[in-house]
Amino acid sequence: MKKRLVLTIMVLAFSVAVMAAEKYAVSTKQLLLHHNKSSHIRAKAEQNPLIDAFISLSDADCQPLKALGVKVNARFGDMVTAQVPLSMISEVAALPMVRQIAVSEQGEANTDVTIPTTDVAIAADGTHYGLPTDYTGKGVVVGIIDSGFDFNHKAFQDADGNTRIKRVYMPGNRAGKLVVIDGDTLPGSEFTDADVPHLTSDLTNYSHGTHCLGIAAGTRVGQYGGMAPQADIVVCALGYSYSTNQVAIANCARYILEYAKSVNLPCVISTSLGFQGGPHDGTSAYCQAISAIADEGAVVCVSVGNSAGYNHVL
Repeated sequence: MKKRLVLTIMVLAFSVAVMAAEKYAVSTKQLLLHHNKSSHIRAKAEQNPLIDAFISLSDADCQPLKALGVKVNARFGDMVTAQVPLSMISEVAALPMVRQIAVSEQGEANTDVTIPTTDVAIAADGTHYGLPTDYTGKGVVVGIIDSGFDFNHKAFQDADGNTRIKRVYMPGNRAGKLVVIDGDTLPGSEFTDADVPHLTSDLTNYSHGTHCLGIAAGTRVGQYGGMAPQADIVVCALGYSYSTNQVAIANCARYILEYAKSVNLPCVISTSLGFQGGPHDGTSAYCQAISAIADEGAVVCVSVGNSAGYNHVL
């Protein structure tokens, strides 16, 4: 009888493990495989780190997740971004409410003739060319997600020297104000326009963010300017730790949209960070999260990338 009971328990445990594994996205399987192969390295490292992940749910109640130590960050329809203790991934996946758990993948950064090439100067001086208005970005929020920002660059100031940056959100910096959206807390903190003059950069010796924001919304400085020189700016500065993290980027997109809603303005979200993994058909957890943001009214723009010379690109 005792042996039968033990055998039954083992079978049930195995069944639960199998059902949990069926909910792993490819990225999750890769992480766990790498983790299991690196046990000798783990002994010297953090034993139970928090893993950024997308979790698809059948139930909006996140209490079962939180009971397992999961930190829920933001919501995207029936999906949440979250930080999951590595040791609890299988337990989280085994919850009946969890449809899939997809660990965040890592990406890479991707882009003095943009204005004349695109004829954007005609749109900016629209009334002169018979358009109903001048399209300068005025009355629009431009949010950018990147790393390496000079927050006080002249390209992000108006004619009077005042900053055009309305908010800065940094997922890796806790020195500002905590960000809570619908009861869920994002990692890091935010800074207001009053704080911007006291900020320097999220990442020294790197200027990809300044470069890309200048193209998107820079004030004209000399011969250089951006597409929307009068737009309000929201900067999501990823820094080093989060520079290519899909979950962080999705959280930033949610942050930008929520700010735009709070001031009742439309928003454009731009990110020049690319990912080579996944099916490339819009079905990955990351793509679904960004699609949820677009469905709520944001215009989401991504760079075309730097991969034209690689053989894996058609």
